[in-house]
Amino acid sequence: MRRPRALPLALAAALGALLEPAWAGAEPAAPVPAAPSPAAPLELRVSYVAPPGCPSGAQFLAALQAHLAAGGDGAVDAVVRITGPHDGGFELSLRLSVAGSVTESQARAESCAALMELAALDASIARTPWAAAGVAATPAVYFPEAPTPAAPEEHPGTDGAPRVESDSAGIPAELRGYALAETRGAGGMLPSFAWGQGLVLGATLAPWSLRLSGTWWLPESFVYDGDGGSPISLRFEQQSLELSPCAGHALSALLELQGCVALSVNRTTTSAGERDVWGAAAPALLAVLRPWRGLRVEAAAQLLVPFSPPSFAVQTLEDVFTASGVQPGARLAVGWELGRAAPKPPPSPPAFDALRGARAGRTP
Repeated sequence: MRRPRALPLALAAALGALLEPAWAGAEPAAPVPAAPSPAAPLELRVSYVAPPGCPSGAQFLAALQAHLAAGGDGAVDAVVRITGPHDGGFELSLRLSVAGSVTESQARAESCAALMELAALDASIARTPWAAAGVAATPAVYFPEAPTPAAPEEHPGTDGAPRVESDSAGIPAELRGYALAETRGAGGMLPSFAWGQGLVLGATLAPWSLRLSGTWWLPESFVYDGDGGSPISLRFEQQSLELSPCAGHALSALLELQGCVALSVNRTTTSAGERDVWGAAAPALLAVLRPWRGLRVEAAAQLLVPFSPPSFAVQTLEDVFTASGVQPGARLAVGWELGRAAPKPPPSPPAFDALRGARAGRTP
């Protein structure tokens, strides 16, 4: 019986021994990376509020687009509010809501432009990246054009810097009229301290005002016994007409101080038939208070100086009474101001919400 041939089996074993190291050193092929799945469109809703002179809403959106990081998904709600200036600086309040997570932060800087850039940067990096490493994505943001709020009128100052014209007291420079009822008191005008009541009509166009007042002084009785004889009783009556131009400075919307020069004509009569018409000038300091819309309250102090102090005689007696050469006085008046609109609150900074409802897509 013939034995089987062993040569083919030996050759196969030798070939396997030679090829085994090559198979053992080979590495498996790397899997093909899967393309990232497209992300859902990104929604941006932005509310931007800043005082005049700070970057506009359009500038904030441009900065936000420039800082947007590659990748990210989920809606972004940003509420940006810049206020100031306060103590030489501005304050930022930022509220971000991304994918259900809400964060709030505050910051302070000397420049509102720096705070705007900070808000744009914070809003842009508040998302969760979705793109794989090395895959660039450019956000495409679409938003409607928003009107730019009108800036206040500027005029160059003496140093060349812009000067914004505004009424620091908040009172509009408009022509207004007023009617008041007043009570006056004066010393040295009549034999005793004199009291009077009157009416005032005036007009004001800030900072100037003009007032015309008429005063009826309460009658006074005077008894003269200076010559040692029988006492002589006199009754004094007086009326005054006064014109006062004034210039004022408003300290606030409620309080204004004015300096006035009053020119008056006075008519004084006595029961003895004496009559004198005399003129006087009086510098005065006037305070105007507007505690409620339309209501006007005035308080003034003045120093009346007659051009020629009047004197009065009785029959053959000369100079029974002579008015003083300096007559201090005060007045209080209350009335209504006409043509004055109701006080308006300071205008709020313009709100900018251009991306409400807008959508942003990504292009790889």
